[in-house]
Amino acid sequence: MFNESIKMALDGMISNKLRTFLTLLGIFLGGGAGIGMVCLGFGV
Repeated sequence: MFNESIKMALDGMISNKLRTFLTLLGIFLGGGAGIGMVCLGFGV
């Protein structure tokens, strides 16, 4: 059952490449912004 869920998720990611790319971009930019704000807070 777990393998079937993984296969369905990967099939969805492959068929919706733009949505997958934009989601990953948002996660990375959000994480980078959070880390940057914490670093700025400690630096000041």
